Amino acid sequence: MRAGMRAYLEAVDGITTALAENRMPGVAKSAKAVGTDMIKDVSLGDVMTLPPAFLAMSLDTHQKFDALAKDAADYTTKTAALKQLGAILANCTACHAAYRLAP
Repeated sequence: MRAGMRAYLEAVDGITTALAENRMPGVAKSAKAVGTDMIKDVSLGDVMTLPPAFLAMSLDTHQKFDALAKDAADYTTKTAALKQLGAILANCTACHAAYRLAP
């Protein structure tokens, strides 16, 4: 899970850097890296150990990254991309407020 969160953070870094440089293909690449393709190899056994609300939020976040990747590939505006990024970060904030990894 921590590796996944680190991947989210790296993607957000790539997205914000690309937005600052007006490089929508860079936004698309960074967002796609943490879209739903990222979770295709996660085992069902691992998934079944997680709370359903956590899983729903996680899937929604991956889908939001996919939507941003698609829109950026279609050269959306910076404002629209930032709104999408804001919605993604709201998911991150809500998840971190609700869940903690126990040692």
